[in-house]
Amino acid sequence: MPALAALPAAGLALFFAFPLITLLAPQPIHTPMDFVRHVVLARNHFLFELWLALGGVMAAPMFASSVVAMPLLLDRRATVMQAVLTSWQAVLVNPLPLALWAALIMGFTLL
Repeated sequence: MPALAALPAAGLALFFAFPLITLLAPQPIHTPMDFVRHVVLARNHFLFELWLALGGVMAAPMFASSVVAMPLLLDRRATVMQAVLTSWQAVLVNPLPLALWAALIMGFTLL
């Protein structure tokens, strides 16, 4: 069931992230350059950090649902639900190594 809960949660976070950021911005956001000026480059506000945190909230359940599920589905006979539940169980049992793995993936993606 965690995988089924992760998809609507990610969509909900995406649906509310942009309106939340635009409501909290000190100036109206109408164009992408307004977003860059008033959210990303703002000195006195922490909207960009909030935006990144919302992205993390959206990415965490997706990572937890797929970190072990994809290799398991490719290597063994397992249903999608079994693979996703196994993936969540692996994240709950080994939070630090898998957090490090998520950070490495994020770091390599930034390169």
